[in-house]
Amino acid sequence: MNNEEFTTELEEIRSNIEKAETVEEIDALNAKMDDLETRRKEALDAAKEAQEMRDAVASGEIETRTIETEVTQEETHMKTLEEVRSSAEYMEAFADYMRTGSDKECRALLTELVSGGSVPVPTETANQIATNWTKLGIASRCSILNVPGIVKIPVEASAEDALIHEEGAAAGKEEALVLSSITLVPQTIKKWITISDEALAMSAADLMKYIVDEITYRVLLYLDNKVVTTIKGEAGGLVADVEKSLGWDSIFAALAALGDDVVNPVAIMKRETFFNGFLSLADEQSRPIYDVVTTNGEPKYFINGVEVIFSSALDDASTADNVYAIVGDLSGFTINYVDGQNVKFITDPYSLAEKDLVKVVGSIKAGLGVSKAGAFARLVVASEG
Repeated sequence: MNNEEFTTELEEIRSNIEKAETVEEIDALNAKMDDLETRRKEALDAAKEAQEMRDAVASGEIETRTIETEVTQEETHMKTLEEVRSSAEYMEAFADYMRTGSDKECRALLTELVSGGSVPVPTETANQIATNWTKLGIASRCSILNVPGIVKIPVEASAEDALIHEEGAAAGKEEALVLSSITLVPQTIKKWITISDEALAMSAADLMKYIVDEITYRVLLYLDNKVVTTIKGEAGGLVADVEKSLGWDSIFAALAALGDDVVNPVAIMKRETFFNGFLSLADEQSRPIYDVVTTNGEPKYFINGVEVIFSSALDDASTADNVYAIVGDLSGFTINYVDGQNVKFITDPYSLAEKDLVKVVGSIKAGLGVSKAGAFARLVVASEG
């Protein structure tokens, strides 16, 4: 194509971007635009070089030139992926990717270390994401899968105990084992923000911290809440219901309803439920039922020896039939991360260009569900009367 044909096709792509309805469509069109721009630049450079050669031949000025390049020891060292991701140059390149939507600079630094797919985030940013996982702490305790597509998991609904077979005696009856299954259908959890000119003018490190702290925290917070609401609404008989109003022995009642193989139970509830309810209670010997353990300046709270995790996705303990706490082992809940356990970014510098705004979308794709019978119990406010 000549330059005019390239220009016409680029204008058509920009028009399609303005009409696009999904981030996926925008991403595909951006990729097509990047490819077209690269081809146009290569064609222009080739044409310029050919013309210079023709001019040199015509004037008789062609001469043989030898260019010597000294290769230092540093230049011969092939950096590892971790070294590239930890470099200041890669941080700047990734920040430019956030600003413009073009990952060319990142891929130029990565060379053959990464091919296709999303470019990896800088190491400093990855550490921020890991910190967000730790701070939230519900989804990170669940059983994890990394299987593309829909996953079916067998669940043991009921089973009988083993028997002793005395020598010479008749064989015992066959075990009645009832198996069912759950299906984990992937869903995309996403959060997007628009970045203003002021934010775009930040340093690379500040810009990345701003984006990571806002987007990844919101995506992972939603994932944590999704785990809680899924257990709260489970209707397949895998979660026990314990009808008991908030009291000093409520957690004990929920623990009693769990299966024998639960080894690491936690209690999930709203902050208000713990601080305005459980914190003021004492047992029948007037002893407090809570405990606080501080590690590296971070307090952990316990009720009746069970660690407490806070979640705003549950109800309060003042209304009948409300689920005010979930007690159980989070390993009995499975999350299948279809594209890996990382928040991925897509940048769109075009759709809001007239407002001088860049749209950044963070997303994670996962299927999730309760995967073990007897792993959880819901504490429900007792109905009056």
